[in-house]
This record gives sequence, C-alpha cells and structure tokens, in this order.
Amino acid sequence: EARERSVSDIIRRWSDQDANAAAGWINTMPVGSARDAAAAAFASSVSYTDVPTAIGWAQSISDAEARTAALQRLSRRVLYRDPTNGATTLQSAGVPAEILQNLPTPRRP
Repeated sequence: EARERSVSDIIRRWSDQDANAAAGWINTMPVGSARDAAAAAFASSVSYTDVPTAIGWAQSISDAEARTAALQRLSRRVLYRDPTNGATTLQSAGVPAEILQNLPTPRRP
C-alpha cells in the first residue's frame, strides 16, 4: 500500500509537468496494484483537461473494484464541474451506464 501511494504521488506531480512522459512510463509497468494506482492517479490528474483520456486510463485498471472506484470518482468530479452536460460527456467517454446510474445527484455549494 505504501508503494502504491508513492507511485500515485509521483504520477500526480509528473503528469502536471509532462503528461505524455508519465503515461509512457505507466505503459511500461507490469499489470498489478502499482500500475493500477499509477493509472488511477494519472486519470485523476488529466480529468481536469481531458475527460475521455482520464476515463480511458481508469478503464485500464486491472482490478475491477479499483477500476469501478476510479470511474466513480472521475464521474462525480465531472458531474460536479458540469451538472448540465457532464452525464453526456461521461457517456460519450465510455463510462458504463451502471456506474452513472448509481451516482448521487451533484450538489454545488
């Protein structure tokens, strides 16, 4: 777990500086929990600027539970930022309907 947190922290910082290099490095990682953590962190970082890419990275997570959690987090973020068009954006990006159906209605302060 500590390794996954470290990898996540590194990827978040790196993707802010050079998203292509960070993505390339993740692609060289073997399938497993460290790669899943890196993919989730990368998806989170790029979701602010590129929702389809973020969803693609979340969908690449090998662990089903971690993949669902990442897709839910990203979906909530998108719906919060864009309550009007967020659902359409997420559907277009390939978020499974069962994930979208189980999300709470976004509320803004």
